[in-house]
Amino acid sequence: MDEAILSKIILLSVERDALANLIFEQTFQKKTAGKFRELSKNQPIVIKIMGIEGELCPPLLESIQEWIRAV
Repeated sequence: MDEAILSKIILLSVERDALANLIFEQTFQKKTAGKFRELSKNQPIVIKIMGIEGELCPPLLESIQEWIRAV
């Protein structure tokens, strides 16, 4: 496969993943907005991570916080 085509495929894949995450985030916020009004700003994010990962240990939480700060 040509390198230019491969690079376009990778770029499109990354864009697709970013859009899928954005749509998931918006849907999650809409579904949880009414249920979790008393939660702090970051608690719904932690609940989402626990649902995705199945658990939440300190190293995982630390790496996610570092990633969020970098963005």
